Amino acid sequence: MEIRLAAVAGKGTSHIFSEVPCQDYAGCVKKNSVGVLALSDGAGSCFRSQETAEQVVQWTLNQLSESFDELYELAASDLEEMKRRIVQEIQRVLEESDVEPADGYCTLLFFCVNEDGRWLAGHIGDGVILIQEAEASMQILSEPENGEYKNETFFINEPEEKAVAHLRIYMGNANLPFRVLLSSDGCENLLVDWKTKMVAPAAELICGWLARHSEQEVTLALEKNLRTQFSQNSEDDLSLAVLYCCEEDSED
Repeated sequence: MEIRLAAVAGKGTSHIFSEVPCQDYAGCVKKNSVGVLALSDGAGSCFRSQETAEQVVQWTLNQLSESFDELYELAASDLEEMKRRIVQEIQRVLEESDVEPADGYCTLLFFCVNEDGRWLAGHIGDGVILIQEAEASMQILSEPENGEYKNETFFINEPEEKAVAHLRIYMGNANLPFRVLLSSDGCENLLVDWKTKMVAPAAELICGWLARHSEQEVTLALEKNLRTQFSQNSEDDLSLAVLYCCEEDSED
């Protein structure tokens, strides 16, 4: 199975005008027969959340590509222990930095797939994970989770028990061709009609780019669209990560 990936992040209009650093971070990696997408949205009220968002994504990319089999088996046998391990290890990394949790709250979305078709996904906070298998239409795998108020959500670096309780894990086997899109909340309303829970055509279009173009070309196209399309419709920072799986030497 061939795995293709792309991930980008950029500023929304609010941070463009105020010259505040982008607080979203997105990345992808292919290693050890595993492809991994990850993105994190730093809380706008936390002045160093761009630092923790990057640290969380880098840990996720490294650990899921290095320990996919172990984490997949643990999720299948003891889901709560798997969730706790992820939360504890991420929080341990963040504790080693000089950023206080209250200065760097951030969400986490990830998706990883092995070349044998097994996949794992995780999500805490807002944002959305979309998935499309074989000839089916694109569906919502994981919705944003907000708190008591619409502008509240949950973070990977909240107190351990709370973070474990709100970290959602999904697993399965890919039916090819297979497409996945991760989005922070800056883009999600342009990709999903939340009144009907219908996925917008733009989401399938974006995922389809990887079926026809190289990863580098898709990355450049996503960066351009964040600047010229998505950012014009969002004050919030934006991040997207996309994955496409197909048979070797196949095009959709």
